[in-house]
Amino acid sequence: MADAILYKHSSAEFDYSFDFVDDVASSDTLKTVGTGDTETLAVSSDGTDVAATILGTPTFSGTVLTVRISSLTNGEDYTITFIGEETTGTERFFKILELRVRDDIGGGF
Repeated sequence: MADAILYKHSSAEFDYSFDFVDDVASSDTLKTVGTGDTETLAVSSDGTDVAATILGTPTFSGTVLTVRISSLTNGEDYTITFIGEETTGTERFFKILELRVRDDIGGGF
């Protein structure tokens, strides 16, 4: 289940952050995850890895992990996973953003 669902236009370029404050110990912060691993993953609706296409380099500030998102495709649904790891341990925490890209949203209420 997603921690957040967001709708954006395909021309959008924006930073998105998750705060892991409720996951890490009160005196801890986040660190870069282990060698060969990544802090953010992104897959399209058909399961293709698109992280290199739509995600920038993740940044940390205390318990907040932020990534730049851009180069989106209209009609696509992306699942973006943010991975936080404590500086004093090896426990990893995961937060999921479902990003739905729609240039036109129809319908009425």
